[in-house]
Amino acid sequence: MTSYRYKWVNLAICFLPYFIMFLHRVSTGVLALPIQEEFNIRYGIAGLLSSIYFLPYFILQIPAGLAADKWSVRKLLPISTSIIGIGGIIFAMMPSVEIGMLARAIMGTGGAFVFLPGLKTIYQWFKRSERGLAIGIYLIAPGAGSFVATGVLPFLLGLGWRYLYWVITIPVFIFAVLGSLLIRDSPDKVGLEPISVIEARESGWSLPEQKKTYEKPPSVSYILGRIARRKYTWPLVVGFWCLGGAYWSLNFWLPSWLVRERAFATTLMGMFMMAFSIGRILGSPLIGAFFDWGQRKGVGKKPVLLAGTVLSAILLYAMTLIATPENWLILNTLSFVLGILSAISNGAYLIITEMFPIQWAGASNSFTNMANVFAGFVWPMVLGSVWDMTGTAYWALMLMVTCYIMSAIFIALAKEEG
Repeated sequence: MTSYRYKWVNLAICFLPYFIMFLHRVSTGVLALPIQEEFNIRYGIAGLLSSIYFLPYFILQIPAGLAADKWSVRKLLPISTSIIGIGGIIFAMMPSVEIGMLARAIMGTGGAFVFLPGLKTIYQWFKRSERGLAIGIYLIAPGAGSFVATGVLPFLLGLGWRYLYWVITIPVFIFAVLGSLLIRDSPDKVGLEPISVIEARESGWSLPEQKKTYEKPPSVSYILGRIARRKYTWPLVVGFWCLGGAYWSLNFWLPSWLVRERAFATTLMGMFMMAFSIGRILGSPLIGAFFDWGQRKGVGKKPVLLAGTVLSAILLYAMTLIATPENWLILNTLSFVLGILSAISNGAYLIITEMFPIQWAGASNSFTNMANVFAGFVWPMVLGSVWDMTGTAYWALMLMVTCYIMSAIFIALAKEEG
C-alpha cells in the first residue's frame, strides 16, 4: 500500500524531466561557438537560436498552469517530456539555423508543461512547513542541468556538438516512461487523506474550513482575474522577470565572454561555470530549508530575496573587474557564491503560492514562471545585440548587473501575504 513516504518517489520522478529539460535549455550556450562556426552566424542570431525556445514556453505558461490544476500529472508529464525529445532529435540533425529554431520551439512547447505539473505535485504531497525543502530539492534540477551543460559538455566538445546533442536527447524518452509508470498525482488518488486535511486537523481548523478543500473550483476567468488583480502580484512578477534576465543571460553569454574577450581556455571556462552550477545545486535545498525555518519562526522571505539580489549584483560587477585566467581561483569562488545566491529565486514561487488557495497553485505559479521564461526569451537576445552593436561584452554585462538592481527595486515594492 502506498504511504506518505511516496512523496519522495514522486519528487524524484518529477525532478528527472525538469533536469533534462533544463539541460537542453542551457546547452546552447556552450554549443554556441561550434554552431556559430558551422553556420557562420552572428551573436544576435546565436542568441535568437537559444531564445526562441522561450517563445512557446512563455505563451503556454498559463495553459500549463491550468492544465496542472485540472489534469493528471501522470499523463501530462510523460507527453510533454516526449515532445522535448522529438525537438532534440530534430535539433541534432538540423541542416540549417531555421530548422534549428523550429526544433528549439518544439522543445519549448514540451518544456512548458514540465515544471508546473511537477511543482503542483509537490504542493499536493508536502505540507507547508516542508515545501521549502521539497521545492529546493526540485529546483536543484536547474543547477544540475547547468552543471552538466556548462561544466561537463565543454570538456566533450571535441566529439562534435551534434553527437553531444544525441547523448543528452536519448534519456528524455527514458524519463517519460518512468513518469507514466511511477507518478501518483496526490495522496487522495491512492486512498490517503489530502495533505490539506491533515494540516487542518493538526492546526485545529474548523470543519467548514476543511470542507473548502473539496469545493468545485471556480471558472478559469475568475481564477486568472483574481490572481491578476491582486495588488502585490505584479511587483513580484516583474522583480522575478528582472532576476531571470540576469540568470539566463549569465548562463548563456558568460562562457563566450570568458573565451573570446578574457582569453580563458575552454577548460578554465568550464571550471568557472561548473562552480556556479555546483553553488546552485547546493544552495537550492539549503535556502529552501531556510524558507521552511522562516515559515515556522515567522521570518519573512522578502528580506532574503532583497539581500540576495543586491549581493548578486555586487559579485557580478566584481567579477567583470578581475576576470583574467590568472585570477581563476578567486573567480571560481565568486562564481560558486553567485550560484548559491541564484537559489533565492525559489522564494518567489513560495510567496505567490501562499497568496492564493492551494487548488490554484498551478495557475498562480504560472504568472511567476511566465515572467522567468519571458526573461529567458528576451534578455539573451538583447544582450547579444548589445554585444554586436558595441563590439564588446562590457555593456552587455553591465546590463546583467542592472537586471539584478531592478529586481531588488521591484521586490522591495512587493508584500508577503497569505
